[in-house]
Amino acid sequence: MKSALSAMLDQNAVTSGEKNPVDETMLELNDIQSGVLRPRPTPYVATYIGLRIDDRKAGRELMQRVSTAVTSADHPNSPLADTWVSVALSYSGLGALGVPQESLDSLSWEFRQGMVARC
Repeated sequence: MKSALSAMLDQNAVTSGEKNPVDETMLELNDIQSGVLRPRPTPYVATYIGLRIDDRKAGRELMQRVSTAVTSADHPNSPLADTWVSVALSYSGLGALGVPQESLDSLSWEFRQGMVARC
Protein backbone atom coordinates (compact mmCIF):
# COMPACT_ATOMS: atom_id res chain seq x y z
CA MET A 1 0.00 0.00 0.00
CA LYS A 2 2.97 2.27 0.33
CA SER A 3 3.47 2.99 -3.36
CA ALA A 4 0.28 4.99 -4.08
CA LEU A 5 0.76 7.30 -1.09
CA SER A 6 4.47 7.53 -1.74
CA ALA A 7 3.80 8.55 -5.32
CA MET A 8 1.62 11.42 -4.12
CA LEU A 9 4.12 12.46 -1.48
CA ASP A 10 7.05 12.34 -3.88
CA GLN A 11 5.38 13.75 -6.98
CA ASN A 12 7.30 16.60 -8.56
CA ALA A 13 5.45 19.69 -9.69
CA VAL A 14 4.15 19.49 -13.24
CA THR A 15 4.77 22.62 -15.26
CA SER A 16 2.20 23.91 -17.70
CA GLY A 17 2.44 22.46 -21.18
CA GLU A 18 3.62 19.05 -19.95
CA LYS A 19 1.47 15.96 -20.11
CA ASN A 20 -0.25 15.21 -16.83
CA PRO A 21 1.32 11.97 -15.49
CA VAL A 22 -2.01 11.05 -13.86
CA ASP A 23 -3.58 10.70 -17.31
CA GLU A 24 -1.18 7.88 -18.15
CA THR A 25 -1.12 6.14 -14.77
CA MET A 26 -2.26 2.53 -14.76
CA LEU A 27 -3.93 1.22 -11.63
CA GLU A 28 -1.98 -1.60 -10.04
CA LEU A 29 -3.51 -4.15 -7.69
CA ASN A 30 -0.74 -3.60 -5.13
CA ASP A 31 -1.89 0.06 -4.92
CA ILE A 32 -5.48 -0.92 -4.08
CA GLN A 33 -6.64 -2.07 -0.67
CA SER A 34 -8.14 -5.57 -0.80
CA GLY A 35 -11.41 -4.44 0.78
CA VAL A 36 -12.12 -2.12 -2.15
CA LEU A 37 -12.41 -5.00 -4.64
CA ARG A 38 -13.79 -7.78 -2.45
CA PRO A 39 -17.32 -8.19 -1.15
CA ARG A 40 -17.81 -7.74 2.57
CA PRO A 41 -18.22 -10.94 4.52
CA THR A 42 -21.57 -11.74 6.10
CA PRO A 43 -21.98 -11.06 8.95
CA TYR A 44 -19.86 -7.92 8.85
CA VAL A 45 -18.55 -6.17 11.96
CA ALA A 46 -16.37 -3.06 11.88
CA THR A 47 -14.55 -0.71 14.18
CA TYR A 48 -13.67 2.76 12.93
CA ILE A 49 -10.93 4.84 14.50
CA GLY A 50 -10.58 8.51 13.62
CA LEU A 51 -7.21 10.17 14.06
CA ARG A 52 -5.95 13.67 13.42
CA ILE A 53 -2.42 14.16 12.16
CA ASP A 54 -0.73 16.99 14.06
CA ASP A 55 2.87 16.00 13.40
CA ARG A 56 3.95 15.28 9.82
CA LYS A 57 6.84 12.99 10.76
CA ALA A 58 4.77 10.96 13.24
CA GLY A 59 1.92 10.75 10.72
CA ARG A 60 4.22 9.40 8.03
CA GLU A 61 5.68 6.88 10.47
CA LEU A 62 2.16 5.76 11.37
CA MET A 63 1.26 5.33 7.68
CA GLN A 64 4.43 3.28 7.16
CA ARG A 65 3.65 1.05 10.14
CA VAL A 66 -0.04 0.53 9.36
CA SER A 67 0.71 -0.22 5.70
CA THR A 68 2.18 -3.55 6.79
CA ALA A 69 -1.24 -4.61 8.14
CA VAL A 70 -3.23 -3.65 5.04
CA THR A 71 -3.61 -6.35 2.42
CA SER A 72 -3.40 -5.22 -1.18
CA ALA A 73 -5.75 -6.54 -3.84
CA ASP A 74 -2.91 -8.37 -5.58
CA HIS A 75 -2.74 -10.92 -2.74
CA PRO A 76 -6.33 -12.19 -2.38
CA ASN A 77 -5.14 -15.50 -0.89
CA SER A 78 -2.99 -13.87 1.79
CA PRO A 79 -3.87 -14.79 5.40
CA LEU A 80 -4.53 -11.06 5.89
CA ALA A 81 -7.10 -10.97 3.06
CA ASP A 82 -9.97 -11.63 5.48
CA THR A 83 -8.63 -9.19 8.07
CA TRP A 84 -10.23 -6.05 6.83
CA VAL A 85 -7.71 -3.44 7.88
CA SER A 86 -8.16 -0.41 5.66
CA VAL A 87 -6.87 3.13 5.79
CA ALA A 88 -8.68 6.21 4.56
CA LEU A 89 -7.30 9.73 4.55
CA SER A 90 -9.12 13.01 4.22
CA TYR A 91 -7.95 15.93 2.12
CA SER A 92 -6.67 17.69 5.24
CA GLY A 93 -4.99 14.45 6.37
CA LEU A 94 -3.13 14.20 3.07
CA GLY A 95 -2.06 17.82 3.48
CA ALA A 96 -0.89 17.17 7.03
CA LEU A 97 1.26 14.31 5.72
CA GLY A 98 2.94 16.68 3.29
CA VAL A 99 1.35 15.68 -0.01
CA PRO A 100 2.40 18.37 -2.52
CA GLN A 101 -0.21 21.00 -3.33
CA GLU A 102 -0.12 20.00 -7.01
CA SER A 103 -1.32 16.51 -6.04
CA LEU A 104 -3.94 17.87 -3.66
CA ASP A 105 -5.24 20.17 -6.40
CA SER A 106 -5.72 17.15 -8.68
CA LEU A 107 -8.28 15.59 -6.33
CA SER A 108 -12.01 16.03 -6.94
CA TRP A 109 -13.72 19.16 -5.65
CA GLU A 110 -16.08 17.05 -3.54
CA PHE A 111 -13.17 15.33 -1.79
CA ARG A 112 -11.41 18.65 -1.21
CA GLN A 113 -14.58 20.10 0.35
CA GLY A 114 -14.93 17.26 2.83
CA MET A 115 -18.05 15.57 4.18
CA VAL A 116 -19.04 18.30 6.64
CA ALA A 117 -19.21 20.96 3.93
CA ARG A 118 -21.33 18.68 1.76
CA CYS A 119 -23.99 17.80 4.36
